Amino acid sequence: MSRRGLLAVFALGLALRAAFVWWAPGVVSGDDLWHHARAVGIAHGAGYVNLNGAPSIAWMPGWSLLLGGLYALFGVNASVGFAANVLLGASTAALVAALGARLFSARVGAAAGMLYACWPGNVYYAATLMSETFFNFALVGCLLLLVLATERPARPRAALWVAAAGAAFGAVAMIKAEPLILTPLLLCLLARGPWPARRTLRLGAVFLLVTGLAIAPWVVRNYVHFGRLIVTTSTGPANAWLGHHQGASGGQSLATANAQARYLREHPEVSGYRLAWEFAKSHPREELSLAWKKLRLTYGSDDDAVTLIRGVRPRERRHLSVATEQRLRRIANGAWQGVLLLAALGLLGLRGWSSRARLVVLGVPASWLVVHLVFLGGARFHVPETPSIALAAGAGVALLRQRISRLRARAGSPRDPRRAPAPGDGAADP
Repeated sequence: MSRRGLLAVFALGLALRAAFVWWAPGVVSGDDLWHHARAVGIAHGAGYVNLNGAPSIAWMPGWSLLLGGLYALFGVNASVGFAANVLLGASTAALVAALGARLFSARVGAAAGMLYACWPGNVYYAATLMSETFFNFALVGCLLLLVLATERPARPRAALWVAAAGAAFGAVAMIKAEPLILTPLLLCLLARGPWPARRTLRLGAVFLLVTGLAIAPWVVRNYVHFGRLIVTTSTGPANAWLGHHQGASGGQSLATANAQARYLREHPEVSGYRLAWEFAKSHPREELSLAWKKLRLTYGSDDDAVTLIRGVRPRERRHLSVATEQRLRRIANGAWQGVLLLAALGLLGLRGWSSRARLVVLGVPASWLVVHLVFLGGARFHVPETPSIALAAGAGVALLRQRISRLRARAGSPRDPRRAPAPGDGAADP
């Protein structure tokens, strides 16, 4: 795909996100406020701490570290974070276009990039301080670097590309706890490179080493403060139990989550993962019902960002009118359904896809699906899958255009001269 095409995708994504951020209320609430508070602490030199000043391990610190650095440079103002999201979201659209061009064709890449640039659900997140926009930027960057590294013929400095991909994946893992589940998939993608098995193993070791080095400061910090090895966060056991207990809804419940987290703190000998597993084994019917609920919560809508923009407590303070909120939700969910239809159409051409395309477009959502089923469901949790869905939808757009072109060609092709003219063809009657 040409640089001009990538620039056009970036400009479209930038314009839409900047316009939406300019229009949106620009308030922080709910989880937004949590990220903002952690970033303020970092900007003021207090570090990544809770409100009581104690070191925090509730969520991964990547987005808070970036936001805190921006606050230190430009001042503590939520608009700084919104501006960062505008740039990151537009850049992600261009990266999706570049990735699609490498995996499929320039036409598919352009369609995927344009779809991602215009995607309402992703545009809305630019007006929040959630980590989703930064996460997608780092994830697509990692995937693109690996795809570039594995192109044929082999790049003379493939190790540097792989190391860069490892650093990007380290950033991905520092933004959210879940992406470490993608490690086997990324190694399989690396194995598609044009190298002998021995060099593939060496490059895989480079990828894992650089990823580990990127995460190491977080692990060391946690060991110093808490005296135990914590690679991700402390909330995993409680979230697993929250998704697998009697009366679970399949989604988030703040009151239940707080109660279960408090119980686990008071009873360190009890494992939330073990409680979740015991419930799953002893209640197979309830587990099937919960799995369906999680899937519905995750893929049934794409309007989670509207809740944050409106305000998580609308009875106390609403930042959008009811009519505007409903309009935003209809736009987001209508676009979501349309993109899913295009993605389903794109899957019709699955046989012609390369193994790398299958890993990126199908492997990432499949890995993320495991996370939903192990933990919780929710519309926000499918956001990391949206780049892969955009790529499938881009393939669907290209396939649709191809079918339409064929139909037009058939309709406009000259008739077979050997065929007897039918009445109305313009030929004279005998």
